[in-house]
Amino acid sequence: MRANPSPGASLPGRDIFLRNGCGACHRVAGTQAEGGVGPDLSHMSSRGTIGAGVLPTDDEAVRSFIAHPHLIKPGSKMPDFNMLPQQDIAEIASWLKGLE
Repeated sequence: MRANPSPGASLPGRDIFLRNGCGACHRVAGTQAEGGVGPDLSHMSSRGTIGAGVLPTDDEAVRSFIAHPHLIKPGSKMPDFNMLPQQDIAEIASWLKGLE
């Protein structure tokens, strides 16, 4: 099954996601991201929550989780990505939220 972005979903976010190694841990169907350590993000837009039910799947929550997963879900294996520019984090979040 292919995870297709919704119309208007940010494709730059896909490129930033892949360029920063996110696909080493996460799978996204239809992309080179084939990781198996983290959750499969192929259908992110259909999720009601992220972080094992800790946060709603809204823009601010997804951006916060990308930047500081340990603050939101202690013990998370995901590294912080707060070293990325805020615009890059927003692009990744936008792309992930557009995956159907």
